[in-house]
Amino acid sequence: MSSSLPLISVIMPAYNCERYVKYAIDSILNQTHSHLELLIADDGSSDSTKKIIDSYTDPRIRTFHNTRNQGYLKTSNSLVRKCMGSFITFQDADDACHESRLELLLKEFSINPALGCVGSFVNRIDQSNNVMELMTLKCDDNEIKADLPYFFNCIGSALMVKKQVIDDIGLYEEYFDRCGSEDLYWFGLVAKKYETKNLPTPLYYYRHTPHSISNEINKSPKKQMSIEIVKHSLIYFYRTKKSLLKNQYNLKVLENYLIGKCYCWRKDYRKGLQLIAKSIFLNPFGWNERYSLLKTYLPKLVSKRG
Repeated sequence: MSSSLPLISVIMPAYNCERYVKYAIDSILNQTHSHLELLIADDGSSDSTKKIIDSYTDPRIRTFHNTRNQGYLKTSNSLVRKCMGSFITFQDADDACHESRLELLLKEFSINPALGCVGSFVNRIDQSNNVMELMTLKCDDNEIKADLPYFFNCIGSALMVKKQVIDDIGLYEEYFDRCGSEDLYWFGLVAKKYETKNLPTPLYYYRHTPHSISNEINKSPKKQMSIEIVKHSLIYFYRTKKSLLKNQYNLKVLENYLIGKCYCWRKDYRKGLQLIAKSIFLNPFGWNERYSLLKTYLPKLVSKRG
């Protein structure tokens, strides 16, 4: 592959994925578009993940291992700052991709120079690499924009983006560190400002692992409500052009409301109602839904005590 073609940077944070990391790395090194760099960081794994990564001698691999666990978000942000390519994409260390993925995504940017970000359909695979489900998305930029911020036509790790877009917007907002949905918030910012699209072909293979870290942190109320936080934050940004996540007062109102709602769903009515009431106290002129939640769940708290 001629080096006159654009350099693509692929970032891969890796944590305790010894069973799959070789498969993930090989799926990038075997791409039909070979003018690439693969930036990998072992994130303080306790298994042999780092050893497997370091066994590779391909000069396209650049390693930036963490001495202690930093988490996916911070590791991704660190890696993207080291990218040298004109285009940047992702590869989770327990996933894989079609051998033509980079070539086909890159081609879309030459067809449409206004394109800022492109993704594709995704195959969900099991632990033995069998396809379990085809995950489809809307493909047209207008349809993608029309769904925001209530539905996100993207799988974060399946996206390729121009480096200049990341230079403009940045990557993941650290507020979402270890609670998830950082890719949705980021995509919501990118898709509002730049043209995006999805290819109707499954080029990325997302692995379903029931005991993954992402499933473990689902126990956190903030994690459970992270998508709702994203939606409200984007609505605020679209309306004001300002980041709600940088406004500690408004953010606290939103957190108390949504996390309180989560505790009520979990039937911890006392804790949930306390947080909802606090959100009303902080902003009594806020959403009517907060008052309706009190009316809905207060009788349940009284009944529970009785």
